[in-house]
Amino acid sequence: MAHVAKYTRGAINGLTNHWERKTENHSNKEIDRELTYLNYDLCKKDGDTLSRLRERLDEVYCLNRKDVNVCADWIVTLPKTLLKTSDDKQKDFFKSTYNFLEKRYGEKNVISANVHNDETTPHMHFAFVPVVWDEKKQREKVSAKEVLTRKDLQSFHQDLDNHLKREIPHIYQEGIINGKTIGVDTVHDLKKHSEEIQEIKKEMVKDLKAFKEPQKILEDVLNNTEVKKAGLFSKEELVQMSPKNLRRMETLALSGMKLAERFSVYQKNTDSKISTLDQQVNNFADLYQKEKNKNKYLRNVNDELEKKNSELEITNQDLKNNIKEYAAKYVDVKYKQMEKEKNEAIYDANYYKDRAYEMAESTTELEQDLKLLKNKSENLEVELFETKDKLKSVENERDLWKNKFEYLWESTKEYLREYIPNEMSEMIGTIKQWFKSDTGDHIEPESKKSRQRERDDGMSL
Repeated sequence: MAHVAKYTRGAINGLTNHWERKTENHSNKEIDRELTYLNYDLCKKDGDTLSRLRERLDEVYCLNRKDVNVCADWIVTLPKTLLKTSDDKQKDFFKSTYNFLEKRYGEKNVISANVHNDETTPHMHFAFVPVVWDEKKQREKVSAKEVLTRKDLQSFHQDLDNHLKREIPHIYQEGIINGKTIGVDTVHDLKKHSEEIQEIKKEMVKDLKAFKEPQKILEDVLNNTEVKKAGLFSKEELVQMSPKNLRRMETLALSGMKLAERFSVYQKNTDSKISTLDQQVNNFADLYQKEKNKNKYLRNVNDELEKKNSELEITNQDLKNNIKEYAAKYVDVKYKQMEKEKNEAIYDANYYKDRAYEMAESTTELEQDLKLLKNKSENLEVELFETKDKLKSVENERDLWKNKFEYLWESTKEYLREYIPNEMSEMIGTIKQWFKSDTGDHIEPESKKSRQRERDDGMSL
C-alpha cells in the first residue's frame, strides 16, 4: 500500500514535472489526460514543489554533494476496499494519511502531497525533506538515513494502519495489513502486475526448471539407442536400448503425464483468472466510459457556464457603465445641492454674524446698565445702613417719649381721680337744677349719668 523512495537534487526536476503534471508528454502511458483535472495537492503552501524545496534547504544544513538525498517520497495507494467508494470518502482517506505523514516527518519539511486520480489506481505522492536535529552542532541538517531508519520503515505500516482506524473508522475498518494490498517498488510496477500473475509466473519458472532435466535424459537416451530393421524383407524398425535407458524412458513418460496434468490444471485456473480479469477489464471499461461521459457532460456544463459567464460579464460591464453614468449624475446633483446648501449656510452665517454683533452691542449696553445698577445698589445699601441707624435713633426716641407719655398719663389719671369728681358733681347738680327749672323734667339718675360721664371722659382722653 505504501512505498518510500529517496531522490537527489538531479532527479527532482523530472519528478516534480510528473507529480504536478507540468507537461503533456508523459512516459507513463497509463495517465488519462482527460481526468487530470481531478488531481489535487493537499499541501497548501505557497509556490510549487521546487520552490518549497529550495526554501526549506536554505533553512537547514545540507552537504554540497551530488549523491545526497535531499527529498523522500512516500507513495500511498488507495486500498482496494475504497476503490468503489465516493470521491469524498477517498479524499478523507488521503487527508487522514497526509495528517499522519505531516506529524511524523514535520510540517516544515513537507513540500508537496499530490493525489493522482488520472491513473489506474488513485494514490498520493507525499514528498518531504528528510531533516533531523544535529545535537553535536546544534542545528538542523538533511539526513535521509537518519530519518528513514530500519525501525521507522518496520513500524510505518502498522502505525499508519492504527492512525487510520482511529481517525476514519466509518470508512476504514479492514486495515492495510490484511493481504488485500500489494507491495510494489514503484507505481509503474503496480499498474503492470497483479499478485495472481506473479504467482503463476513463479510456478511456470519452477516447471520450466523441472522440464530441463528430462530433456537432457531424453537426448542421452536417444544418443545411446540403436535402430535396426526387423528382417531382411521387412520395413519395420526395431529400437534397441539398455534396461537402464528403458527405465529412464518410463520415468520420462510418467513425468510427462504429470506435467500434462499440471498444465491442464494451470490452463483451467488461467482460463478462470483470465475470465475474471476480462470481467474486471469490462467493468473498468464501463467505469471509464461512464467517467468519459461524465467528463463530456462536465465539459458541456463548463461550456454553458463559460457562455453564461461571458453574458454575465457583458451584463456586468453594462451595469458598470450605468453605475458610472448614474454616479456622475448623482455627483452633479449632489454638488448642486451642496452648493445650494453652502450658499444657504453662508447666508445664515452672515445673518447670525450680524445678530451676534447686535447682541454684542446690546451686551455692552447691558454691561454698562449693570454697572450703573451695581453702583446704585451700592449707594442704596449705604443709604439703607444710614436709614437703619436713623430708624434706630427714632425708635429709641419713640421709646423715650412713650415712657414720658405713660408717666404723664398715669399722673393725669391720678389727678382726675382725685380732683375732678367733686367739681363735676357740683356742676352736674347745678345743671340739673337749670334743666329742671327750664323744662320741669328730671335728668337720669345720678349714678347712671356718672358712669356715662366717666366713660365719655375716658374716651376723650
